[in-house]
Amino acid sequence: MQNRDEKPSIPENHSVKAVIPAGGLGTRFHPFSLAVPKELLPVNRKPLIHWAVEEAFIAEIRDIGIVIRKGKEMIQDYFEALMGSPSPSGESGQHELNKGKLHFIRQERPSGLGNAIYESGGFLNDSPFIMIIPDQLILSKVPATTQLLHAASGDVQAIWSSVVAISRKQLHLFPGARSFELTTMRKNIWLVRGIRNDSESSPEKRLIGFGRTFFPAGIR
Repeated sequence: MQNRDEKPSIPENHSVKAVIPAGGLGTRFHPFSLAVPKELLPVNRKPLIHWAVEEAFIAEIRDIGIVIRKGKEMIQDYFEALMGSPSPSGESGQHELNKGKLHFIRQERPSGLGNAIYESGGFLNDSPFIMIIPDQLILSKVPATTQLLHAASGDVQAIWSSVVAISRKQLHLFPGARSFELTTMRKNIWLVRGIRNDSESSPEKRLIGFGRTFFPAGIR
């Protein structure tokens, strides 16, 4: 699924949850992340992880699990302080964050995304969920999570991933990203056949799985 600007309808399904992994080491953001978790680094006056939480709420996801570990308590402190303090306008600091619930899940050590999902088992309770990578910020008039949830409503038993077009000149900036072998199904929707070999010839831009993945119920 590629980001787009036309607004889709959002299925009224509040059983979908979100998992936001935030227990990594943040080595790509050194030296900044040595003092502050990378997820709290600001973009346009808000931390990266704040944008991720808002994106989930906009998609009408009511339960969000944020996976943290020892040393990342600052993330929980940030949200608890924000939701419990007055804003400059005199309204509750919770404002847009009052649309759902935040759950903080402890990860013993930074052991990757798979372990973050595993540790979220008690929170997920076999619900379908969307994993949102907070440091992979996708800008679109229609948020990526909203688009993904809309697309996944057509087949809730499949795994769905957002993709973005990245030029060959910029691929080196995304060392963990992999391009897909795709078959077009319909506009902005592709079937993934496999992972493309980086040594293969390619067009100027590649569609890369990026930042958002929908998992069906019971995927763990």
